[in-house]
Amino acid sequence: MAARWRQLSPAGLADVAPYALHCLRALVAVSVLWGHRLTKREPNNYLDVQYLYYLTFCQYFGTADKLQRIVAPLLMRPDQSLLNVDQLRRACVERKRPDGGSRLANKAFKALQ
Repeated sequence: MAARWRQLSPAGLADVAPYALHCLRALVAVSVLWGHRLTKREPNNYLDVQYLYYLTFCQYFGTADKLQRIVAPLLMRPDQSLLNVDQLRRACVERKRPDGGSRLANKAFKALQ
């Protein structure tokens, strides 16, 4: 990465390592929340932050976690959607219907395939 950085200099981290920048932004966002005591710092929060790293690879992100629901919209692209668990479950159930389910179900399952 260092050689690539020197080669592209004075490029920013977004040009050299966009995924690393995404992970850094997730960590900073959560750290700000913790620093201002806007959310509790719990042991499982570190795993919750790591799930946010997957945002760059998906179009639909489903979660019931409070921390992820706060931070995810800050990190998402305009073409991505945040689904709560109830929406995701409903999409799964509707997808199993003989008529093929709703538009939300079809979108969610296209993203999963």
